[in-house]
Amino acid sequence: VSTQSTVAADYRQQSHIWSFRERISEALKTEGSVLKFDISLPLEHYYSVVMETRRRYGDKVKRVTGYGHVGDGNIHMNVLVESGTDMSDKLVIEIEEFALSWTRDHSGSISAEHGIGLAKRDYLHYSKSQGAINIMRQIKQFLDPNGIMNPYKVLV
Repeated sequence: VSTQSTVAADYRQQSHIWSFRERISEALKTEGSVLKFDISLPLEHYYSVVMETRRRYGDKVKRVTGYGHVGDGNIHMNVLVESGTDMSDKLVIEIEEFALSWTRDHSGSISAEHGIGLAKRDYLHYSKSQGAINIMRQIKQFLDPNGIMNPYKVLV
């Protein structure tokens, strides 16, 4: 999967390396608007989503990048589009639909470590069966019968 890697020798170096990772999205924002995907994939497909998105949309976007943690298959894919692009723009919706369906079709999860959130709510069925979603709703109802914890979010 990796042709180059770095292993921190101590905590100081680990912090230094981690600071680069933390600034990737920040740096991309200086060049445009960023579509962010927090997905997980089996290792045989780990970086392929980035390459396929780049191949498919490379002439329509500024950049497609990916980074993450190979150990659990979590990849953060960022697609850089022109500054000020409306997130309801046809191209944005097309890219989101492509990336999430590609992830589903390759046995991945559309939300790896940051949760579904409002943006991915309508795609939850890409990673979870209707039975699993129903169980999630039942658990939410059991724990929050009055709907006061995080109302109107993912599981209503």
